[in-house]
Amino acid sequence: MTNEEIMAFFGVILNMGMNPKPEVQDYFTEEWTQKSPFYKDIFSRERFFQIFLMFHAGPLIRRHAPQVNTRGATMKIMVAILTGNLLYSWEEHLY
Repeated sequence: MTNEEIMAFFGVILNMGMNPKPEVQDYFTEEWTQKSPFYKDIFSRERFFQIFLMFHAGPLIRRHAPQVNTRGATMKIMVAILTGNLLYSWEEHLY
């Protein structure tokens, strides 16, 4: 995995946080009414899930939400934490 791929992965995760869907696999659907080409332009579904399933941020997530049982729920919490931190940093930068 390259640095560019890691940065692309986090970019995709942040974009997912701004465009919520019920399940992670919904971002890669071919269904015409639900299709979001951005995600497939960055990663194939298979490559995204290879990285997604290898990624671990357990201790941070468990401390904030001990009831999380699925990877999708874990990623949603992680996106919320990252988004909050980025917004805080952005606001600090503005002032």
